[in-house]
Amino acid sequence: MQRTKSDLRKKQAGQSTVEYILLLSVLVTLGMTIFRSQPFLKLFGPNSQVFDILRRKVEYSYRHGVDGVNLNVNGYAGAHDTYDLESGEKRFFTPIKTYPD
Repeated sequence: MQRTKSDLRKKQAGQSTVEYILLLSVLVTLGMTIFRSQPFLKLFGPNSQVFDILRRKVEYSYRHGVDGVNLNVNGYAGAHDTYDLESGEKRFFTPIKTYPD
């Protein structure tokens, strides 16, 4: 019996579908392996280092109006990073003379 081209096409009709399914399963397995790994969770997980640093920076800049990450500020007692600069100047506008009572 001689095989024709149509017989070969019928045998290979579902091969590309099977290949795509296998490729998809390999990609999903690889993705799950990476996303559940400890190094990935350490960087991007619930207690990640990246987002902890970002959270500290945003909290500090929101409160003080300047960049920084120092969260050990004890209320408004003493020098305040927003108001007192290292050069001794003030960051905000102040009158030259005090207002009369």
